[in-house]
Amino acid sequence: MLVEKLRSCCQQYLAIFNDGNFLLGFSVGAAVLLLLFLLFWLVLSRRRRCSALVMEEEGGQFVLSISTLRTFMRHIVLEFPRTELKNLSIRKKSDGVTLKMHLLVFPDTDIIAIRNKMRERILADAESKFGISGKIQGIDIKIDKMIDDEDSAGESLRAEPRHSAPAKSSAPVPPLPPVK
Repeated sequence: MLVEKLRSCCQQYLAIFNDGNFLLGFSVGAAVLLLLFLLFWLVLSRRRRCSALVMEEEGGQFVLSISTLRTFMRHIVLEFPRTELKNLSIRKKSDGVTLKMHLLVFPDTDIIAIRNKMRERILADAESKFGISGKIQGIDIKIDKMIDDEDSAGESLRAEPRHSAPAKSSAPVPPLPPVK
């Protein structure tokens, strides 16, 4: 008896969900809501992303581009064996920035020691070379990939230092013709 009353009540009040127009309107509304959420998220994430680090000074602005910071960070990461900087991004905070580093490492790398030394080294070098350590609120380190030794044949990680001098050719260089 109770079950029959519940069933008839549900059929009467929930019959609208079986209507084709309702399902079409619900689907379109959900899609529009999802697109608005995606647009809102893109605007917010774009606002937080920086293309440069700008510091106001008495005589004007001091601007460090993301490529300059990436080169600076890459040289610091090169000092740590079997570790390489994959990517660097800057996020705005209320009164500074957060640097997010993406690293590639080998399994035998001591990650705990590297992360502490790397943060200290980055802040010390940022202060001594650029005077910006007060602007850096945090350094996020993300290990993107851990590479096995047998997988590293095609990878750019190194066991020995990079930046070796180019090999010199043994062939003599011919003299330039005289200018008239």
